[in-house]
Amino acid sequence: MKKYKKGLWFIFIDICCLMIFILAVSYGIDWHYQHKIVINEVCSNATADCDYIELYNPSEKDVEITMLYLSDDNADLQKCALKGKTISAKGYLTIYLEELAENGVDFLLKSKGETVFLSDTAHNILETIHLPKLEKNMSYARTEDGCKEWKILSLTPDFSNVQGKVSLTEPVFSAQSGFYDEEFFLEIHAEGNEKIYYTLDGSKPTPESLVYEEPVFVYNPSQKENVWNSIQNVMSDWREYTPDTTPVDKAFIIRAVAADAYGNLSDEVSATYFFGLEKYCAGNVLSLIAEPDTLFGEDGIHVTGKDYDAWYTTGQKGDAPLENFYKHGRTYEVETTMELFQAGQKSLLQNVGIRIQGGSTRSGAKKRFSIYARDEYGGHGVFEEEIFSDKKSHSMVLRSSFGNAFCQNLVQNRFASAAQSVPVTVFLNGEYWYDTFMQEKYDDNYIAKTYGVQKENIIMIKAGMLEEGNDTDIERYGDIYGYYSTHDISSTEGYQGFCDIIDIQSYIDFLCTNIYCCNMDVTELKNCILWRVREPGNGAYSDGKWRWMLYDMDSIEWNDENLAYYKVGSSAEIDSFSQKMYTTDSSYNSQGTFITLKQNADFCRQFVLTFMDLINTTFSVENVTANMKAWGEDIAHWEDGFFLKRAEYIVPYLAKEFALEGTLEELTITLADGNGGHVRLNTITTDLSDGHWSGKYFTDYPITVEAVADNGYRFVGWEGDISSAEALTDVWLKKGGTNITAKFEKIGDVHEK
Repeated sequence: MKKYKKGLWFIFIDICCLMIFILAVSYGIDWHYQHKIVINEVCSNATADCDYIELYNPSEKDVEITMLYLSDDNADLQKCALKGKTISAKGYLTIYLEELAENGVDFLLKSKGETVFLSDTAHNILETIHLPKLEKNMSYARTEDGCKEWKILSLTPDFSNVQGKVSLTEPVFSAQSGFYDEEFFLEIHAEGNEKIYYTLDGSKPTPESLVYEEPVFVYNPSQKENVWNSIQNVMSDWREYTPDTTPVDKAFIIRAVAADAYGNLSDEVSATYFFGLEKYCAGNVLSLIAEPDTLFGEDGIHVTGKDYDAWYTTGQKGDAPLENFYKHGRTYEVETTMELFQAGQKSLLQNVGIRIQGGSTRSGAKKRFSIYARDEYGGHGVFEEEIFSDKKSHSMVLRSSFGNAFCQNLVQNRFASAAQSVPVTVFLNGEYWYDTFMQEKYDDNYIAKTYGVQKENIIMIKAGMLEEGNDTDIERYGDIYGYYSTHDISSTEGYQGFCDIIDIQSYIDFLCTNIYCCNMDVTELKNCILWRVREPGNGAYSDGKWRWMLYDMDSIEWNDENLAYYKVGSSAEIDSFSQKMYTTDSSYNSQGTFITLKQNADFCRQFVLTFMDLINTTFSVENVTANMKAWGEDIAHWEDGFFLKRAEYIVPYLAKEFALEGTLEELTITLADGNGGHVRLNTITTDLSDGHWSGKYFTDYPITVEAVADNGYRFVGWEGDISSAEALTDVWLKKGGTNITAKFEKIGDVHEK
């Protein structure tokens, strides 16, 4: 019996051993192959796709993974389980980290450097990869799939790493871009034995370009013949256009790349050098360097183009193809290197995209540009330095009108949007192009950064058409006209309902600025931009109301060209309330929204007070003089002294438009003891730095004043022609002038009493 039991026991052991052997062989083979899996490529700074980790199977067998893990934390090696995934023989498996995040896996890689671990179920670390800092759209990868050598390469997820291009260090110039007194020899250095290629005409350097073998002589090329200024087919009827051959001022431009023995190229480096051009040194200078063919080649954005030229030169039968410079959209944007110099010093170097900008200006020989900062050009989604105060911008436009730039700068921080502008001299591929203005570009990026709202929640309407937002958002724009056509705006209830749809003060500011500055090219469907948030939320600008944006004030009538049409002796005399515009059969007071709102007494009061607020402050001779001086202009000489005479004419026109019967009287506000607080008047804050402030208002409507105490003070009361302890109060002006005094006292003095 014992022998029988012993025999059974050995049989059982033999069977178990056989089963274990079979499983071990099968499992061990698979485990053997799983341990051959390697991390092949890691990207922590992608723009087109999310960051990723690529695994590679170097074996001759498909491998189903059952016990491998990825992690960026050696204290938590099993963050990402790879179970149930199969990698084919000599194949790849790319793990996109964005997908992991969507499934709740906290696994993010930092572009400044990171460590990635591949481990097994027993927490054995099979591989540790230390990532260096990566630039946009570069990965850290094995130079060949599965090999030991790693380099920074271009992205190749799910493809062989041999297709990746090595990231080489860009060449270094011995002299920085800028203004120089004397010509010199420029040295160019590259790491190791890399070859350097360079160009001097703005074109991208390639292995077919000039080879750097000795220092490059950098000189003043201003007396050389014009190249880009001499292009003829920049206008529709180009046979009738003869470019001026007088040499323009020129800068010396150079672009260079480094190349290794395998043909891999570094990023480009560019520089702009000015000689004997001190006249530009004190201001802003913008150097734009682009591949010439993208601008002036047969498919270039600045010319008529091959299709149009074929039609133009062969009988002109049928409809003319659209000239390239009239085409719009991202397709007609070209990569450009932008260098900005301020007061002679380089302040910004960045690759950007440029497009032809504007409407009627496209027909001119020298086009204006829109300029965009984008990740895809190897930079950032914003300009890396502040071009306009208080914020970094995503885009800007080059606009030529002084009036458009100057007037919008005057009304900054009011209730209608006003784009900031900066005077600038532009050089294109080394040739002087024009003096113009860099101006903020209106889009969802501008609105988001200026008003602190979510970009994806923005609706913008331009000339009655949807510019930003979803297709159905145009219906919300129709609410403006739908409401006032079905409600009595003259009633308090009807007016308040309309005030819930539009920001009345923004609309008033928009009209007051255009009318005072005599911009005679504005209707509700032309040169008019509105915006709002789609879904209301918290915040001053998240209420869902439509707000207005000053735009395209190029048709300010500050010249003598159209005086005969307006039947006046100077542009300051034009009644821009009722005068039909030169560009359209319309006037401001014939437009639907304005006609409707004038039926309401509260609107009329707010409009008249706002108009006088602006005349007394923003458009005062003193303020305009100071601002023009800052831009190097003289108010007395500018367009026959428009701002010196404008109030004299426009104020009576205001009285006529609103049927005012009162008199224009002076209001003087005084700050008792010269300190303790400030006074708000209607829509402005009065400047009481000298202890008093004066302005003129009609007696038809009461003005509103509010005394605001500084920290440590309290408002005591109003004295003079009114006596009140109310900080916020209305004041009726009297004939002969009104004087009021705001009195504050220290809070400590109150306790002492």
